[in-house]
Amino acid sequence: MSSLSVFVEQKGQAVVASVSGSADLGSNDLLQKEIDKVIALHPKVVVLDLAKLTFINSLGIGGFLRLQKSVKAAGGAVRVAGATPYVTGVFAASKLTNAFPMFPTVDAAASV
Repeated sequence: MSSLSVFVEQKGQAVVASVSGSADLGSNDLLQKEIDKVIALHPKVVVLDLAKLTFINSLGIGGFLRLQKSVKAAGGAVRVAGATPYVTGVFAASKLTNAFPMFPTVDAAASV
């Protein structure tokens, strides 16, 4: 059983992917499949709600980068909402804060 869950929903013009739990080796397949589902929707705006993400490894970061690359190539944007200090630190250490604009809430990220 995976320690990760991903819930995808439409919120206005944005697709919101709420990721909770631990994005680690054991949950990577699930995360990648959910990312593929989001990409298949061809969204203009994707909001990654990471308020309940407790851990992320390089595979998870790679999946988010793949999502960002696909959405950006289609003229869209990927935004991060509600990131915890841990997640913000991982993004900063990976030098990804410029690639993923951060917002305090899903509503703020979805409305830009």
